[in-house]
Amino acid sequence: MEPSTLNLVIYQDRDFSQAFSLKSGGVAMNLAGYHVRAEIRRNRSSSALVVAFTIVVDESAGSIILSLTSAQTLLIPRTTMFWDLVLTDSFQVRQSYMEGMILVKGTVTREE
Repeated sequence: MEPSTLNLVIYQDRDFSQAFSLKSGGVAMNLAGYHVRAEIRRNRSSSALVVAFTIVVDESAGSIILSLTSAQTLLIPRTTMFWDLVLTDSFQVRQSYMEGMILVKGTVTREE
């Protein structure tokens, strides 16, 4: 299965959150027994992790929320990065469900 593509925009020094609903055949996917991971790296072949998303899963609804704190977004350089969402089932089969680029932008208004 080819992963869906979703490009994200993240602002440095701001909290970030993105929700997804995974479906199979038009029905919410039951995520019980799945391990979910999502990471940001400089490029697809980079071994160095920039930051990993915090993930909240509603197993029965098939929903996933990825988030980063404002402190985490400061760790991401202001450039184009790459991310993906990987699910591993109870048989240890890994599947990429979503992937894309991340455009990181600086912010103007800051804390005093």
